[in-house]
Amino acid sequence: GMSRSQHFFTITTRIDAHAMEISSSVEFHLFMDMRAEFAWISFKMTPKQWAAATETYNNRLEEKNHTNGSKMVKKNPQALLRKL
Repeated sequence: GMSRSQHFFTITTRIDAHAMEISSSVEFHLFMDMRAEFAWISFKMTPKQWAAATETYNNRLEEKNHTNGSKMVKKNPQALLRKL
């Protein structure tokens, strides 16, 4: 579930609070694998590159979650940026 602040954030911004964080082990390990694969370096990436990276990340996460039968919330580029 969501905390009160997460719920408030979701209502006021219309962005699912879970889209702003990478929290599960599946999400984290996928992020770390992709970071190594694509050599993501935060200060060298443009907003357009972050958008593309996030789309690729979300596609792979969706594949993993579909295979596992898990539910997924597409991530916002800020979620990836915060992990670097």
